[in-house]
Amino acid sequence: MQVSVAVVTGSTVPHPDLDETALIEALYHRAVAAESVAWDDESVDWQRFDAAVVRSTWNYENNQRGFVAWCHAVERVTRLANPARVIEWNTDKRYLAELDTAGVPTVPTQYSSPGTAWEPPDIGEYVVKPTVAGGARGAGRFTRGQDDRLAEQLARRIHDSGRTVMIQPYFRLIDEYGEKVLIFLGDTYSHAVLRGPILGPHGCYVDITRGWKTVDPVMPSEADIDLARRALAATPGGASQLTYARVDLVNDESFAPRVLEVELTEPCLFLHHAPGAVSQLADLIHVLAKQRSGRRGL
Repeated sequence: MQVSVAVVTGSTVPHPDLDETALIEALYHRAVAAESVAWDDESVDWQRFDAAVVRSTWNYENNQRGFVAWCHAVERVTRLANPARVIEWNTDKRYLAELDTAGVPTVPTQYSSPGTAWEPPDIGEYVVKPTVAGGARGAGRFTRGQDDRLAEQLARRIHDSGRTVMIQPYFRLIDEYGEKVLIFLGDTYSHAVLRGPILGPHGCYVDITRGWKTVDPVMPSEADIDLARRALAATPGGASQLTYARVDLVNDESFAPRVLEVELTEPCLFLHHAPGAVSQLADLIHVLAKQRSGRRGL
């Protein structure tokens, strides 16, 4: 019986993950029938796949509850990577509060839920964004005393959409040093890249391509890797159940690394920046799919 895998995207996603074609080809060479399938295509019979690997479901933010429900439904009929309870936890950035409680150094974050008053923080530069969003969409960088009216307008739009606002300090070292992005395949550190800054000052200006155009391989410090491992260990079920993971780090004003995000749902993994990374991920997916295929063959 041939093993089959769904590489999951979204019906309104304008372009696939950068590594999707290479991943599907690598699976083909392992005798795995892999195809790109949209999570929100109601005609799909997910039971026919031995595994569904979430990769570019970037439209979930418009229906996070529906997406989470889809994850749990698919997990009842096939293997899902990453697990549904992990995705449910990870698609709302209020998980940062749980990491902070667990002793993981994170970017300090305040939250303002719909229906509550919002006040600008008493700090210099700050970021306002929704807790449910990806790729810096809906985020803005502001300066206290100069842009508070714009920040309040953004916060109101987020509240009006039914989402929670999160407020974080903007560490100026990001402009000089960018973000370190650490990739784990399985529970093993694989590689890292340095991504340039995305948010421009004074308003809701977001240039996602600004960050992607300045991506280069980087050698993280042992402190960086250790912090990323601590963050993954604090996720629901721990790191051992993950097929892939990405941890974004920034340096605070004392140059200490802090977790900006833990991305376990649909992150770009920059596999093309690390020789052998595509093959390693394909091997993990192959093993995951064979586990169900073997049971079906009994």
